[in-house]
Amino acid sequence: MKVLIVDDSAVYRAKIRSALTGVPWIEVVGSAANGKAALEFLEHQAVDLMTLDLEMPVMGGMETLQKLKVRTKRPKVIVLSSATRSGSEMTMEALASGANDFMAKPAMGGERVDPEALIRSDLLPKIQQFLRPGEIRGPQVQPVARAPSGSFTKKHLETFIPNVVVIASSTGGPAAHDLIFRDLGGIL
Repeated sequence: MKVLIVDDSAVYRAKIRSALTGVPWIEVVGSAANGKAALEFLEHQAVDLMTLDLEMPVMGGMETLQKLKVRTKRPKVIVLSSATRSGSEMTMEALASGANDFMAKPAMGGERVDPEALIRSDLLPKIQQFLRPGEIRGPQVQPVARAPSGSFTKKHLETFIPNVVVIASSTGGPAAHDLIFRDLGGIL
């Protein structure tokens, strides 16, 4: 998998590159300090996946996502930013704008934890989800644990009253959730 690293911080670009170096099924083909440079890179080099910071000078991540939308061949995008926390408005906006996944940047300095190890442990499973079967060579990331199989009780839909209703979604889901919940109006 060919990866492009897009971040205005030279330190983070180096840490992300170092975290991915040595993974046999990943080739870091380049890096860019902003979205404009990333889009120019994509004109000349095929890329399967791009890590993308949101807050950058010249062209930030959100504008980059908007410009990627109009491309016929575009890479998968994992937003890797200090602004992305689960459920944050910026994260939801990035996902709605075309990002495929997100991850919060680990804090640098003052910690006894190796930031490269944190990036590797969080980022590799996110990248792995975009691989085709058989594409991984060498050590694999641990697979996601499956729910234990158990016994199920048949319920009759006419008489079944659930205690909880759960709506889950993947990428693209925030827009669908907005549509569903907008129409519920004052019920919630």
